[in-house]
Amino acid sequence: MKRKLAMLATALCCAATILAQAEQTKGPVLKFEKTDNNFGIFDQEHAKQTCYFRFTNTGDENLVITDVYTSCNCTVPEYPKHEIAPGATDSIMVSYDGTGKRPGVFRKIITVNYNGRTADDSYARVTITGEMADKEVVDQITKELEAEYGKKD
Repeated sequence: MKRKLAMLATALCCAATILAQAEQTKGPVLKFEKTDNNFGIFDQEHAKQTCYFRFTNTGDENLVITDVYTSCNCTVPEYPKHEIAPGATDSIMVSYDGTGKRPGVFRKIITVNYNGRTADDSYARVTITGEMADKEVVDQITKELEAEYGKKD
């Protein structure tokens, strides 16, 4: 009798564990194709740069992006306001505007909040990086690269 009770208790524990794991995987899941974008070096005449972060809802419920925050006012996101079905793909456009800013290296963090099941899985982060330089610096780098590629041909 004790043996049967022990086996029943073990079976119930296993079933509860399996159900708990299945429950954790339910809901929307935001999965980005890439989580960073490097604009490289660009001059102040081309201070506005834009990229897209493609994502898929790999979960089993509709995904809703509730808000997108950036680490600086010079970075502006545009994101879908509609529900994204399981398996569907969409994108977030991120624009960086360095107009009036000093040249230099930058790194901006974009936080995407969505309707995940828990606080730990209800946001994702992507980053943009690059370097805005004086036009003379970019021209010099371009000349050096053209000279280097010219030697290899």
